[in-house]
Amino acid sequence: MSDQAMAAEWHDTGWDLYLRPELVDGEPQVRIETSAYLKPGQARGLAAALLAAAETLDGAVQNAG
Repeated sequence: MSDQAMAAEWHDTGWDLYLRPELVDGEPQVRIETSAYLKPGQARGLAAALLAAAETLDGAVQNAG
């Protein structure tokens, strides 16, 4: 499975979040990469994006295998 095939990105001021479904030892998993320089009040936006990503990608991970 290509990292590019199902990559999702969320952008907001101060952070980037990349989610890449992949197979590891034959098991579907999601690689999460983030870079964050958070100012006061931005942590909730990043946390909300992680929660949304988890809910969205649960099905994709289950179907990746």
